[in-house]
This record gives sequence, C-alpha cells and structure tokens, in this order.
Amino acid sequence: MKNFRRTRRQIHLTSSCLLMLMLAGCASSPDPVYFSLAASHGVDATGSRPPETFIEVLPVHVPEKLNRREIVVTEDATRLRVSDQRRWAATFPDEMRDAVSAGLQSRLPVLDLYQQPAAGQTARTRVALDVIRFDIQPAQVDAQFGWRLESVDSTGRPACGAASTVAGSLFVARPVDGDGMAKGVAASQAAVQDLVNRLVELLRTRCDSVTRVNPVL
Repeated sequence: MKNFRRTRRQIHLTSSCLLMLMLAGCASSPDPVYFSLAASHGVDATGSRPPETFIEVLPVHVPEKLNRREIVVTEDATRLRVSDQRRWAATFPDEMRDAVSAGLQSRLPVLDLYQQPAAGQTARTRVALDVIRFDIQPAQVDAQFGWRLESVDSTGRPACGAASTVAGSLFVARPVDGDGMAKGVAASQAAVQDLVNRLVELLRTRCDSVTRVNPVL
C-alpha cells in the first residue's frame, strides 16, 4: 500500500512539473512580428493625367500556399518554411492588392475605386493581377506576375472596343541584402515595386486607361 501511495504521489508531482513547464513555455512565446509589402512612396508630380481619373485594383489571385498571413520562405526546391512569428499585416493577397494600389496612386494622379460606392457608376480601368510565383529565398526573391488592364464604362462593359483590354506578365528577381526576415521583406517590397513601375508605364501610355469622370463618393 505504501508503494502504491508513493507511486501516485510521484505521478502527481511529475504531472504538475510537466504542466508548469508547458505553461512557462507558452508564457515565454514571443509575440508575432508583422510586416507590410507596401513600400514608402513619394508622389510623382509629373503624371500626365488629371486627377479626375479612376482605376479599380481587383483582389489578387495567389497560389494557395501563399493565401495566408504567415510569411512563407522557400528553403530549397522541395522545402517550404511557414513562419508563425513573422507575418504579413494582412493576408498575402490583400497585402499585394494594397501595395499595388498605394503604389499606383502615389505615382499617378489616379484614384482607386475598389469597394467604393461610385465604382458601379463610374468609368474606370480595372487592374487584375495574378501572382504566379513569389519565392522568398535566403539569397533572393523570385516573383512572376500576370496582369490585365481593362477599360470599362459605368456599366462595367468594355469602354473602347478591341483595345479595351491588354495583358502581360513580368518576372523579377531581387537579391536579399543580408540575413534576417526584414531583409527578405525589403527584397519582396522591391519586387512588388518592379510590378508597380511596369503598370505605371502602361497606364501612362494606354489610350483611355483611366476615364475622366467625377465619381460620387
């Protein structure tokens, strides 16, 4: 009987110790660090279009493995690492959409009508984006984007016939200048800005790429 009681007491003490260790581990877990894909922008005052021009940056399509807030790092050809403690400020597709929208609005005199009541009443250029790949690697970030620009009238129909839609793709590789997630994020921001630069060129030269109609906001 004494041995039985001693065994029960030992089990109880062991369980209590394990529970305390688990609670201590949980209490010491660091808070997640959040990053944004949007880079700081300076306003380009040389934009060739008046401010009464409008775009609509649509939700971005991404590979399912990237459809999350946790930052995904490509370690090699067969291994990915999902970082629980390093996260985007929003889900990756939302970060992409917001970064492109902010970049275009800072470089051109345009207004993004996405989710605005006036979007259904105003002629505009829709900007549709696909992230084909976005690999954050220890040495560089490789990204491939597909894009489509479509001019639509206030009813959402093509605004200028056969020329209403243009499409293309872009591959970029940006070196990671140093160690740490912050350096990988900086290279990721640079890759997104390469896409923004390409879209700025297209929107500046595209016939009726944005439409001069005042929305009711």
